[in-house]
Amino acid sequence: MAVQLLAVSSKEALQDYARTHGLQGMSAARVAAQAGQLRYVLLLGIYENRELAQRAIKDLPPPLNVLNVWIRPMGSLQQAIIAGDDLARARFE
Repeated sequence: MAVQLLAVSSKEALQDYARTHGLQGMSAARVAAQAGQLRYVLLLGIYENRELAQRAIKDLPPPLNVLNVWIRPMGSLQQAIIAGDDLARARFE
C-alpha cells in the first residue's frame, strides 16, 4: 500500500510545497489523473499492508495531518505512473 499525501498539477508546485514544509527525502511520482491530466503526487511511503499505512497517517505531524491523504494499492499507483509516462511521452512527440 502507498500513502499519497497530495497531488498537484506541476512538478514545481510539488517542489514548492515540499520546500515550504521542510519535507526532505520523500518520494514523488508523475501520474495520469482523470480526464487525461498529468499530476505530481507526494508519497509518504510504501507499507506492507493497510494497517501499517493507517498507523503512519495517524502519526502525521502538522501541516500534513490536515491533508486528505489517500491509501492506494501499489497496483493502482503503478498503473497511474505508467499511464502518466505514456501521456507525457505523447505530449512531447
